[in-house]
Amino acid sequence: MESWGQYGIINLVDCDPYTIKDEDTILSWGLELIDSLEMTAYGDPFIKRFALHDPKVAGYTYFQAIETSNISAHFAEITNTAFLTIFSCKNYNVNKAIEVCYKFFNCKSHFIKNLNMMTDGDIIDI
Repeated sequence: MESWGQYGIINLVDCDPYTIKDEDTILSWGLELIDSLEMTAYGDPFIKRFALHDPKVAGYTYFQAIETSNISAHFAEITNTAFLTIFSCKNYNVNKAIEVCYKFFNCKSHFIKNLNMMTDGDIIDI
């Protein structure tokens, strides 16, 4: 069975709180991430700081359409954690994505789940 796409789920733990609260840092991270994965952005990114009324979920959300699908992230300010997903019909090196994340957000550790989405609908760990 053929792979239809790659889905990377990356949680960044104990990020530098300044970096995940800074819109310019997040936008620069997105540009470098796309470049390092050799992807092409489609349109401008969406970025918005949400849920300021609820500290449990407050933080920036980032979304970027790419020619082969999308990249999304939410930056949880109260825990200094970032939740990132990269879905692409083009295979990519998830380790490069993690390197860019460490560079911009100075996180202490991460968790990752890297999956292949198969043409028959199955999901397989990479």
